[in-house]
Amino acid sequence: MAKSKNHTAHNQTRKAHRNGIKKPKMNKYPSRKGLDPKFRRNARFAAMGTQKAVAAAKAAVASGHINVSFFLLALGFECKRNMAAYSILEQA
Repeated sequence: MAKSKNHTAHNQTRKAHRNGIKKPKMNKYPSRKGLDPKFRRNARFAAMGTQKAVAAAKAAVASGHINVSFFLLALGFECKRNMAAYSILEQA
């Protein structure tokens, strides 16, 4: 007796392309579930520290204790061309 056919891809590509082959949806911020716990813990503390530092800088600039350009120099910006960081401090 002859062996029977096991598999064929006939018509499968046509069916797949009728609605278009789409890339899987990607989230802007992927879930951190299942990520390394040590990394997650450190990221949380780093974010809190960053928020505290920005708040302290805004308070210092608002009270006049520190100059905005001096603060930008301390952060590592040579000039005011980096308007993103500059605008954050100017809003304080």
